[in-house]
Amino acid sequence: MNILLFYFSGTGNTWWLVNEFARRSREDHHTVDLHSIEKITDDQWQSINKMWGNADLVGFAHPIYGSDAPKIMKEFLTTIATIYRKNATTENGHLCSPRWNYLAEMGG
Repeated sequence: MNILLFYFSGTGNTWWLVNEFARRSREDHHTVDLHSIEKITDDQWQSINKMWGNADLVGFAHPIYGSDAPKIMKEFLTTIATIYRKNATTENGHLCSPRWNYLAEMGG
């Protein structure tokens, strides 16, 4: 499975989570491309477009701020929503064992 994952991590917790997810997914022979939404340059969008087209799953990970997504993630999602149509998942810092198992089963 080709997984494309965008994330925002205000304190580093979400960064840890997506890197752990990527490590475990790669151990199961999946391809994972991680992108911090704060660090995407205009030049990188061209390669992201190609990755998006090849992705089996696109995910968005972020912390919860006041029971909601951070403004930077909302703006990012709004921007790309009109560009792409793809199966997607979001993660808000509550990824737990049953979800890990579910994602693993999806990837076979």
